[in-house]
Amino acid sequence: STRTGYELEEGWNMFSWPWPYDLNVIQAFELVLGHVPTVDDFAILKDNAAEVYWPEYGFNGIGFLRPGQGYQIKVSSNSPLIGPLNFPYVAPADRNQKGSAAVNATGPGVSNNFGAPTDRIPTNQTDIRDRAHLIELLNSIEHDLLDGWNIIGTLRLEPIDAVTAFENSTIGNIETDLVLAKDYLGNALINFGFFGTPGFFNGIGDLNPGEGYQVKVENTVSNFKFQE
Repeated sequence: STRTGYELEEGWNMFSWPWPYDLNVIQAFELVLGHVPTVDDFAILKDNAAEVYWPEYGFNGIGFLRPGQGYQIKVSSNSPLIGPLNFPYVAPADRNQKGSAAVNATGPGVSNNFGAPTDRIPTNQTDIRDRAHLIELLNSIEHDLLDGWNIIGTLRLEPIDAVTAFENSTIGNIETDLVLAKDYLGNALINFGFFGTPGFFNGIGDLNPGEGYQVKVENTVSNFKFQE
């Protein structure tokens, strides 16, 4: 597999959605869990806009997991999600395009509650021709960073040094616009250039597929992406 699993732990974590398609939050976790998420799986999921998905109340204010976006998740102590978090690939025909509608919404390629999740994973993955095509799709994805804090992920298939990633990103003037980045443990990449001294302190190490990162920028960054 080209995917690198991201390990979830009890408590707060940050993960990202590193596939080139949107997918309804509930259905995404059904593919991993085999059932609609409950409070025993995780307490809450939050996106950068402070929208939430609460399994306990069946409330999906997030709607879709989106490529390159990061999410905060609070995992229960006995959750089956503890360990590697690998979302299976789902073909376009199998994705629910009904926003935050109930998971049993009907439509093309959408089964009631994904009764057999493994049946929703095509074996030939015909819409992604090969690894090169997948990389091409991932490299085409851009999203905006807001002035201030954001939660993002990398759309690469392998780890990359955090400094290298940000130096080759589309942040307009990295020396003055990037303040710092943090992983879920609080390890930080600090841009000394923002404070007037060239260079970086890299306490994160590598950015990893599937992991989420908090990034603070000084100005809005339109069409952000990491360059391959």
